[in-house]
Amino acid sequence: VTYDTGAGLKITGGKFLSYLGYEAFDPINMAQLTYGSTIYAIPAYHTGAKLDYATKTWSVGVAVVDSIFSGPRGFFEGDREYSDDVGVEVIATYTGIEKLTLFAGIATENTKGAADDLFIFDFWASYAVTDKLTIAGEIDTNNNNGGDDYVGWLAFASYKFTDKVSTAFRVSGASKGPFGDETKFTVAPTYAIDANLALRAEFSSASTDAGDYTFVGGQIVFKF
Repeated sequence: VTYDTGAGLKITGGKFLSYLGYEAFDPINMAQLTYGSTIYAIPAYHTGAKLDYATKTWSVGVAVVDSIFSGPRGFFEGDREYSDDVGVEVIATYTGIEKLTLFAGIATENTKGAADDLFIFDFWASYAVTDKLTIAGEIDTNNNNGGDDYVGWLAFASYKFTDKVSTAFRVSGASKGPFGDETKFTVAPTYAIDANLALRAEFSSASTDAGDYTFVGGQIVFKF
């Protein structure tokens, strides 16, 4: 449930997505089929309350939730309880320069009033170079046990060749502490049949310390 006060302030309670992350979590809003390497530090759904305030150039948000990361159902919910830990997200977005968006956010989780080991920082920027070309970049960190256990990054570009054909290009990487390093290259073309229906494909090639892999997939996207 969201209540809009009409003065730039919105109050929300219930289940909602994390503020963090440049790439959309839901497949219907993504530009490709798979996530970039920054996804390892980004939470998804949790339950709680949040306040959002926006002006013409700035927006800020604060969320207090049941947990930052996942519960029994993984990405799709928090841990469903507030007795031993509470998560907090704080973000700010700047849009005062035409066609440029800057975002910075943090997330942390406390246990019985003491600082937990979890602290996430996320920064991304997006710029519409022309009506056809948009570029973006992101970096995030997930600090555990007092050290930088994870650093992820991505560089993204989307180019609209025609009114119906566009393609997303992405390079992403991660240093995942004891889980090693990863670099991933992605190309994802989309053909828009009409305003409600699109066909999307993806080719990704990744190199990791555990070995290399290739992903090839297709998707039908229907919006209504």
